[in-house]
Amino acid sequence: MNKLLSVVLAIILIVSNTFILSSALNEQDNLIYSDENISASVGEIKKIPIYILNNSGVMGFKLIFRYNAEILKPISVEHGDVISSGMFNDNIDVDSGNEFYVIWSDNNNCSKDGVLFYVNFMVLQTNENETSVELSFSQDDTFNENWEDVHFLC
Repeated sequence: MNKLLSVVLAIILIVSNTFILSSALNEQDNLIYSDENISASVGEIKKIPIYILNNSGVMGFKLIFRYNAEILKPISVEHGDVISSGMFNDNIDVDSGNEFYVIWSDNNNCSKDGVLFYVNFMVLQTNENETSVELSFSQDDTFNENWEDVHFLC
């Protein structure tokens, strides 16, 4: 009887750990990032790749970039290999202070990993401290082919 109870408890623990691991992995799906650490001089334009990893499928998104406008100026956004088709736009030309967004949608689900797009920044000034670009997303504008929310970890 004790052996049977031990086996049942072991099976319950294995199954529950599988669900916990599966949940943890799902939380890491759709990782959006750039791993670039760049040195630059004033006036240089740097091309920064924005990647997606563990892409579970997305049909549309809105990514929001925040940056130090005294140090960086966004110039343009270019397609990457992952989203080479569909509607692709940004609001870089609109003076919005220290942020801009990139939106994309297509009529097909995209589940490929790789470079979503590139952002070109001009360096306006440098200092001894590092600066960074903060990346987030709009949940209302990020979805898959079933119109279900897709969560990005940025």
